Amino acid sequence: MLSRHLQINFSSLEQIHKLVTAALKDISKSCLVCGTPKGTQLRRSSTCQRECYILYQLAPLEVRLAEIRHDPAAMDLLLTMVHYAALSRNIALLPNCAFTDTQHILQALAKVPAVSTLTNAADLGSAVRKLGTQTEKLLLWTCLNYRGFLVSATGKMRIPGMPINTHQFLMASAAPELESAFAAKMGTLPTRVLWHGTSMERLYAIMCEGLKICSNTPLQLHGAASGSGIYTAEEPVTSWGYATHPGPNWARSSFSSVRVLLGLEAAGPAVGKGVHVVRDASTLMVRYVFLVPINGTIPAAATVAPAMLSAYNSLRTGIL
Repeated sequence: MLSRHLQINFSSLEQIHKLVTAALKDISKSCLVCGTPKGTQLRRSSTCQRECYILYQLAPLEVRLAEIRHDPAAMDLLLTMVHYAALSRNIALLPNCAFTDTQHILQALAKVPAVSTLTNAADLGSAVRKLGTQTEKLLLWTCLNYRGFLVSATGKMRIPGMPINTHQFLMASAAPELESAFAAKMGTLPTRVLWHGTSMERLYAIMCEGLKICSNTPLQLHGAASGSGIYTAEEPVTSWGYATHPGPNWARSSFSSVRVLLGLEAAGPAVGKGVHVVRDASTLMVRYVFLVPINGTIPAAATVAPAMLSAYNSLRTGIL
């Protein structure tokens, strides 16, 4: 932003100070590279289009791999998602993949040390470059491709009542276009909490593209007894039955023996009771990723939904 300003005008350091102060206050509202407004409030700045994403590759490694320093658990989860998707050998589960062969992804992942090792490196850029160009490319693509903001749920973001040893993550922002589409569907009705069970191998694609209607496509996993749509539930235990246990884990992952339960924010009027078949994917936003122990006791919605609704409201109002 400063660079664009200096190309047009320079009058005083005071003016630059005001510009930078204002820009930092609203930095998440516009593209980092071109400055185009995104049309919605995000929790972290991002790029708006493919050309800007490519230009962002010129930023230092420390900037582009910020998760490694600031939230190693989130980085661990992103790599674990990619591992399972690659293990499935289905490239469709890796949108905009930087590799043409899932085997190359697994080979690059095999060279990645535990995330904590990189977190504590004195020079992160140097430590990453020593892993080789393919592994560096994998780390950068994993961090930047989904263009969202996945964070460990701590403090007021953490939902009480979930099973002991559940790992909780908040999708504070999805990709700008997903957030804009969801905001357009919110209307005047309050949003609701719904649930969706899935597999770890599908999670990275969901982070990138949101939940999609896969009925009658090669990606359909279960039946569609009530027609085409995204199957969600009011009670988490209903969705728990569709949260499949993954196979062999990424060797350096901190997450083992868990299943994936997604806490969703739903816009628009409720359709049906108990199980909801959502026909419009833009009315759903993944907000929570719960990695629940496979033998965990799933709580009733009434136990956890109030705290989740409070977190959703805090995201919209900017409190979180």
